[in-house]
Amino acid sequence: RRVGVGRGAGLGARAMDKSLCAKATADNEQPTPGYMYNEIGRITHASVDACRQLEDYLIGRLKKDSVHVRLKALRVMKHCCLHGHMTFRRDMQGKTAIIKEMMQYRGQPDPLHGDTLNRQVRDTAQEVMNAIFDSTTASEQLHSTGRMQGFGSDGGATAFGSDSSRAGAGLGGFGGSLGFGGAQPQSGLPPKLETGAYSTGRMQGFGNPNFDNSTADTSSTARLAALASGVAETVSKSVSS
Repeated sequence: RRVGVGRGAGLGARAMDKSLCAKATADNEQPTPGYMYNEIGRITHASVDACRQLEDYLIGRLKKDSVHVRLKALRVMKHCCLHGHMTFRRDMQGKTAIIKEMMQYRGQPDPLHGDTLNRQVRDTAQEVMNAIFDSTTASEQLHSTGRMQGFGSDGGATAFGSDSSRAGAGLGGFGGSLGFGGAQPQSGLPPKLETGAYSTGRMQGFGNPNFDNSTADTSSTARLAALASGVAETVSKSVSS
């Protein structure tokens, strides 16, 4: 039993709407309405038979001796390749002979438009050829297993809902153990004063670590040291009691 293309179980198959396709590729200068492109694109999802009937119908329209019909048929083909079911694009990969002919199309110059319409046929045929062999189309992307990076994503760029953006996770904001914008000291321990050859004279967890304190008053260091000593003494008394 042949399973319908892109249709859920029980929805059944839908035949190609020939009347719709005829209107979309009519022999006149009126542009094809946008909704018709969308409706024809849905035919490619109806069933395998409907999709292939559409392919054959559009190829037949390219054989009509009308620049308007050919141009409209090519535009519908392009839409189906880019936005229809992947079956359409893959089937068309074996039916490119007529597309190649349209890439070399030389019709009679139009009394009003000259060679403009003929050139549009050639250019659109090239676009159709590119779309037929384009593996990055929307129909292919729908079947991709990759995840879009964004809100709640586990990887890639930081997003709302990811662990790296939650308050208190790796940042010294309120809600951390003690820090106010800097690195957080371990829970239950007093703030540590940086010492040594590369000391900045600041307690970890206080102030912006990227802020340049080279011009700060030396008394600030003394005050910070006294504060650290007081905190350490308080913690020591609490532990001993």
